[in-house]
Amino acid sequence: MTIPTTVALLMPGNVAADALGIAWLVFAVQLAPLAVGLAVDVRFGSLTNRLYSPMQRLSNYSCSLF
Repeated sequence: MTIPTTVALLMPGNVAADALGIAWLVFAVQLAPLAVGLAVDVRFGSLTNRLYSPMQRLSNYSCSLF
């Protein structure tokens, strides 16, 4: 993980970054949903094919808000 090192190098003063906390956050926010999505795709392929288009529109809409 490069984030704790980058924070320590770029932030002034005595800055500490919790590597395990950052790793847990990455797992919980990115890797776990990805794994669940892949498992659902493998088990329920027809459902994921039907949901692809609405989810793509939702993703495009939510990205355009920021």
